[in-house]
Amino acid sequence: MNFFEHQRQAKKNTSYLVFLFFIAVVGIVFMTNFVGWVVIELIKADSNRGIKPIFEAPPSKDYDLYLAITGATLLVILLSALFKKIQLGGKGRGIARYMGGTEAHLIKHKPHVKRALNVVEEMAIAAGMTPPPLYILTSEKSINAFAAGLTPQTSVIAVSQGCLENLTRDELQGVVAHEISHILNGDTRLNVQLLGYLAGLVTIGVMGRTVFRMVGRSRSRSSRDSGGALFLILFVGLSLWIVGSVGVFVGRMIRSAVSRQREFLADASAVQFTRYPAGIAGALAKIGQNSSVLNFAGAEEVSHMCFENPLKASAFSLNATHPPLKERIARIDKRFLEPGFLKTVLHKPEVSEIQKPTPKKNISAKDVINAIGEPTPENLASVSVMMNSLLPEISENRSETLQAQAIALALLNLSGDSSEGHAVVETYRSDELVAEFSQRRLELLRMERKNVLPALHHCIPILREMELPEKQIFLKTCEYMVKADSEVDLNEVSLYFLIEMHLIENSFRAERNNRSLVQSQQSVGYLISALCLHGNENTNKARWVFTETMKTLGLNVSFANEVHQMSLRSFRDLLQILAELKPQDKEKLFEAMLRTVEFDGEINANEMEFLKATCECMGIPIPYSI
Repeated sequence: MNFFEHQRQAKKNTSYLVFLFFIAVVGIVFMTNFVGWVVIELIKADSNRGIKPIFEAPPSKDYDLYLAITGATLLVILLSALFKKIQLGGKGRGIARYMGGTEAHLIKHKPHVKRALNVVEEMAIAAGMTPPPLYILTSEKSINAFAAGLTPQTSVIAVSQGCLENLTRDELQGVVAHEISHILNGDTRLNVQLLGYLAGLVTIGVMGRTVFRMVGRSRSRSSRDSGGALFLILFVGLSLWIVGSVGVFVGRMIRSAVSRQREFLADASAVQFTRYPAGIAGALAKIGQNSSVLNFAGAEEVSHMCFENPLKASAFSLNATHPPLKERIARIDKRFLEPGFLKTVLHKPEVSEIQKPTPKKNISAKDVINAIGEPTPENLASVSVMMNSLLPEISENRSETLQAQAIALALLNLSGDSSEGHAVVETYRSDELVAEFSQRRLELLRMERKNVLPALHHCIPILREMELPEKQIFLKTCEYMVKADSEVDLNEVSLYFLIEMHLIENSFRAERNNRSLVQSQQSVGYLISALCLHGNENTNKARWVFTETMKTLGLNVSFANEVHQMSLRSFRDLLQILAELKPQDKEKLFEAMLRTVEFDGEINANEMEFLKATCECMGIPIPYSI
């Protein structure tokens, strides 16, 4: 499956999850009503025997009680799910902190943390995405990891302290590649939604268990007259506990149905990414020798998100969230099941020993689509070389934030007038930043254009850690930098929105991917017009290409001559709309975008930069080496 097919499958799985949740809720409502019926019949039986009932039974034809039970059950389930969603915020950071994670950049001076940060950055840039924040589960000595977040820009990767201490760099790469695959394929969104749904199903059982235990403890201290009332309450508590246990079992079945196959796919993607099976197979083998069990009290509810099962082994494999460990290893490399084989594994050769990737010429649209979400070792090797020697260095001896700000502002001014860029920085920022900006701009002008986007990806993790007021001031400076020229430069605009997307929450956040091309045809028309005019002085030819592209999409939209006069707000709205396209329509649009930029027989570095930055804002990561 290609990237877009994975996205479609994730959307189907979400619908499947909602359906299963609905069935489970209906079952729980039916069982709670059954408990209510039994209680009413017991009260009636006492009345018929001449025993004064503890509660008055409702008339046999009065269904108000059952409606009340149904409403109360639904309210408890939905409020519990909503509370969990609000508690975690749907963001990976909230989930990582909930599990006791510490932001890696705060402790990067510690052994192995810097290595982990470098691995995440390399692999994310190779995959064509901005490096997600890394969290360290410092209190967890076992080997485990997870990725979480509703969207790629709100996702994080977390690894346990045991991962850092026990895994080699190659093995850590395998684990990180596995988690990045979950982010790219939309699995993390599904996993976060599962947290809320399962919290709702479990709550009924928690309430019943609490009532049962409280009443059980108070029975011995209660008067004889209240024995009947206590018995009924005890019965209700026990019944709800049982009903809730059924909900827990169904929840585990839902988790198992959704997540097990995704683990196999993520393992396969990790092998394809690194082309070094010993990496992820070695990590799994070390889990077999060590452990993946987490000490975190809520490990049960997050078990489906983890790299390997964080719970103690259970005799019931039917509702396991992960495939058997030996089966996962066997699918990658059976030799790792042999005793002692792990010690004989040689490390992967250094980047300098890897054959340098040869640039592909005349790459087809189909090749690009198949490469999205499936980065190769060549991508990783290219990024490793680039990060070690080609990207601007950010020194730890000076303010990293200042350096990252200067580099980002310089990237937004590469095509503009240097005096205008200096004027913007001098007006809105400090003298120290002005000097850094001047130095970095000269440095970046010597860099190849294809490395502009990776250079920005290199800075964003540092910029992301600024406080909100500082982010807002910096973004305003970036906006003035883009507007400093008399004419809007589309590359600068796309880079600006990429910065905004990662600094401001909810920017280009596609809560629902349900828009069609027809519903979004005005935005599609403006984007294709921009691509046709990008670097092309022949307006008539641009119009012809636009018309042919619209025919392939089946849309009837006019060519937009004024695209270079669009405001930043209009361009932001355009990207937001296109980010919410259905996966199948997003694939059609992406194919059309590729055909548009290659109509003249080649795609230059400027066009590819604009295409990659725009696509990342739309949720389409294009690997570095494309």
